[in-house]
Amino acid sequence: MKQCLLRSMEPFPPRISRAPSRFDILDAVIHLQAFVVNARGCTDNLAHVWVREKELTGEDGAPLADAEVGFAPGNEAVLDSLSAEFAGYLGDLGPWFAYLGRFLHALEHHVPLYVPGDTVSQVTLRRFEEMGERIGDAELRGDREEADSLTRERSALVSFFPIVEHAFGEDAKKGVFQFQMMTDFETVVEIAQRLLLELG
Repeated sequence: MKQCLLRSMEPFPPRISRAPSRFDILDAVIHLQAFVVNARGCTDNLAHVWVREKELTGEDGAPLADAEVGFAPGNEAVLDSLSAEFAGYLGDLGPWFAYLGRFLHALEHHVPLYVPGDTVSQVTLRRFEEMGERIGDAELRGDREEADSLTRERSALVSFFPIVEHAFGEDAKKGVFQFQMMTDFETVVEIAQRLLLELG
C-alpha cells in the first residue's frame, strides 16, 4: 500500500494544477486501483488474524466462511466477538467501509477507477460548451483563424484536478485521490494498531 501511495503521488504532488502526461495519469491509476484492492484486502486479512487467534467458528462449530470474516458492517460473527470499544470504533468506520466497497465493486464489475486528464468546473461549464458551438460554427464557415483563436481561449477553461471517479452520469461520488489515499492508509494502520491492543 505504501508503494502504491508513493508511486501515485510522484506525478501528482498535492495542489497540482498543470495537467500531467497521459502516461503519468495511467501509471497513477494503476497504483490507485492496486491501492484500493489492498486497502480492503488488508482489513480482511486483519480480521482473519483475529479469527485464527481467537479460534472463532460459526454457531455449528464449523469454520467461518470467508464472506463472514471482516471488520465491515455485515460481518457480525467477527464484530460480536470484539470488545465494545473496538467494535464501536469499527462501527463508526461504516461509511469508510461502504466507500471502499463501492470503489472495489466498481473496479471488479463496472467501470475501473479513473482519473480524468482534464476537467472543467461547473462555473465555467456553460461557457465551455458555448465556445465549442462557436468553434464548430467557425469551422463550418471555413474561418480557421477564428476557430484556432476560440480553441486556445476555450483550452484556458480546462484544468487538472486530481479527482478519482468510478462512473459517469450516475451521480458517482468523486474524491481528491491523494488525500483519500493518505486517509485510507492511516485508517488501515490504525485498525492494525487497535487490533494489536485487542489481541493483548
